[in-house]
Amino acid sequence: CVAVAIVAKELAKKTKPALAEEAFLGGMIHDIGILISLQTWPEQVAAVCEKAGGTENFFDLEKQIIGVNHTFLGKMLAEKWQFPRSCQTIAACHHAPHLATESDRELVTLLYVADTMCCQAGFGFPLTASHQVITADHLRTVGATADIIEALRGRIAELVRTAAPLLS
Repeated sequence: CVAVAIVAKELAKKTKPALAEEAFLGGMIHDIGILISLQTWPEQVAAVCEKAGGTENFFDLEKQIIGVNHTFLGKMLAEKWQFPRSCQTIAACHHAPHLATESDRELVTLLYVADTMCCQAGFGFPLTASHQVITADHLRTVGATADIIEALRGRIAELVRTAAPLLS
């Protein structure tokens, strides 16, 4: 979550500066549903992780093995704890930004892009978004170009390394 928060904030600073702080917060909480799964169904989560290492999608495997996925659990927890609406939407839609309301779509798409980049680069918990694809539509929604994404992709390790001491 820390890596996604840092990358989301950095991407927002380049493309949607007004969303930078909210993108950071969204990154920190986007996978909160996984914490519920780990505490409630640790053996099933292990089975999901084992199978997701191949070609199967983590999100679909959660539904298949556990009966519920982390986005649903995250949304429910964010609602129960009365997180801001945008955080509730991020928890619910960060793997499917097209499901977010129009008013939250930019922010949720920023998180989708950051999560995809971090997972594909092996930062954090890479299984959840390793099969996701960043499309031209995602780039348009967040106001990014392929060059911005590639430059940021090349800086992920540095960004995480320099931010880690600040968060400890």
